[in-house]
Amino acid sequence: VLFVTLEGVDYLLCALGDGYLFSFCIDSATAGLSDKKKISLGTQPMILSKFTSKSSAHVFAASDR
Repeated sequence: VLFVTLEGVDYLLCALGDGYLFSFCIDSATAGLSDKKKISLGTQPMILSKFTSKSSAHVFAASDR
C-alpha cells in the first residue's frame, strides 16, 4: 500500500499478491475514495517504490512481467 501525491492529486495504490494494482483518488476533505482502477502488472506480488526525478514524484511498480 502506498499513499502518494502526483501532480497535486492524492492517490492510494494497493498492490495485491496476484499481480494486480488497484489505484484510487483520495478526497482530502472527506477521506473518500473514487476513480477505482485495476491494472494487471503480472501474476506475482509486486513492489511499489516512490521516487523523485526533476522535482516531480513518480511511482515504480515491478512484478514478474
